[in-house]
This record gives sequence, structure tokens and C-alpha cells, in this order.
Amino acid sequence: MMKNMLAELQNFAHLNIASPEDYASLYNIFVNDDYYRETERTYYEIVTDPKLSKRYKIPESSEQFVQDTQEQFPDVFMQYIADCKALYIKIPSFRYELVDRDSNIVYEGLKKYPEAENIIFDITLNGGGSDGYWMENLVAPFGGTYEFGYRAFFKSSTLINKYYADFGSKPVSELSDAPEWASELGLDKYYTYT
Repeated sequence: MMKNMLAELQNFAHLNIASPEDYASLYNIFVNDDYYRETERTYYEIVTDPKLSKRYKIPESSEQFVQDTQEQFPDVFMQYIADCKALYIKIPSFRYELVDRDSNIVYEGLKKYPEAENIIFDITLNGGGSDGYWMENLVAPFGGTYEFGYRAFFKSSTLINKYYADFGSKPVSELSDAPEWASELGLDKYYTYT
């Protein structure tokens, strides 16, 4: 019932109930991955909170969890569309556990279809996942250096401030170009990520 109620909010700000599979993925990222365990201490503390063991099962091994996740999602689908000289790549998910599995999709596609002059990345019904997926697997193969950024808005609270303490958040009132919806929603802080 809670999941259905939150669905009516259309995944606003990623608000959702973590399924057992979601928890296992978060555990795998923030506990089993050395980099994230050290850089994302707040998430590590939450995922390892003993109260969660009443609701969620800890994955037995990182390797088995990754393998099970990879089997759960179909492989990337590829085909060549001759009339527009395009390599069509359908990507079902950007899940963290699929980053390594799919690391060579652009290379493999262009090797198989060297006549391709265009690439179509179809992410229809892709539920999202890790930014690392698209950065490493879809952008990095083309070389060069790229920069992307965004501004995130939120309402200040004890809990939110704990998560965003390291992001250098600032008051929305300092922005000369603050969107109207930020104040309408009571969002009083923002941070910029580049």
C-alpha cells in the first residue's frame, strides 16, 4: 500500500520504499565497494544499521549478488539500421552492478558494425541506476573531456543536512536565478554539482 501511495507522487525526488533487492544493491555499493564505503560514510551507517536486519537480508556475498543481478537483467540489445547507418543500442538498466558487464558495448557494437555513422542509445523503460554507467560506458569511449553539472534543491532538516553536509549547500535566497517552484515547495537550500 505504501509503495502504491508513493507511486502517485511519480517518484518525486526518488521517494520510494526500498525493496529487498534495492537494499541488497545499496548494501553491495556502500559496504562492499571500498571507494563508496569510505566516501559515503552516512550511507554506510544507514545500510549497516542493525534495525534494518529485521526487514532486510544482507547479501551472502558481493560476487553472488552481482552475478544474480546481471542474470536478472537482459543483455544490452544491439542491431544495425542500414538506411540511416545507425547502430541501435537498447539498454535495459544503468544499475551499478551492470557497469562492468556492459563496459564494452560501444566498442563491441562498432567492431561488429564498422559502417555505423550514428549511434542511437535507447533508454526507454530504463529504470536508471548509477551515473557511472553512462559516464563510463556511453560517454568515455568517445574520448575527450566533458563536464556536466546540475543544481539540486532541498528543504533543510536535521536528516537532510546530515546527508548533504559535504556538498557545500547554500541558501536558495542567495540565488539570483532561483526557480519559482523552489520557494513554492519550501526548498530553502541548494547545492551545485559539476
